[in-house]
Amino acid sequence: MDQAMASGKFVKVRVRGMRKHGQYRGDGSVEIGTTGVSITGKHVYSLGQRWAFGFGVAVAIVLLTFGTVAPGILLMYPIVEYLWLKDGTQLVPFDRIESYNAVPEKSLIAIEFRGTPWETPVVLRTPDWQSIYDALWKYVPLARVA
Repeated sequence: MDQAMASGKFVKVRVRGMRKHGQYRGDGSVEIGTTGVSITGKHVYSLGQRWAFGFGVAVAIVLLTFGTVAPGILLMYPIVEYLWLKDGTQLVPFDRIESYNAVPEKSLIAIEFRGTPWETPVVLRTPDWQSIYDALWKYVPLARVA
């Protein structure tokens, strides 16, 4: 098996062996090819951009309602974490992969790689997790697999 592809939902879950929660959200796919791992989906913006956007939206709401409505972080958090997302289609070469792991009982495959903190790791919920795991093992057998 040289290649594998899996579609599913990216989730904000922390998988054992990963340093933090998945940074991609919603529908997407992971494809393993001979040149690396192709990730197609949407991910969060950088932390600074999320704070600036959330603060800007909160100030705009306060101004537009003449101070009668002041949204707090509880309203802004789901917006910047799940609604305001950046297209994150990219190809990750195998030499940038730091670790990967699967959680079979939850149909999760997680891949952590060297990249920006708002793009890694990716955690995909898919029934095809095994094919991705097996293909990764072929190309990156010495990764820190937890």
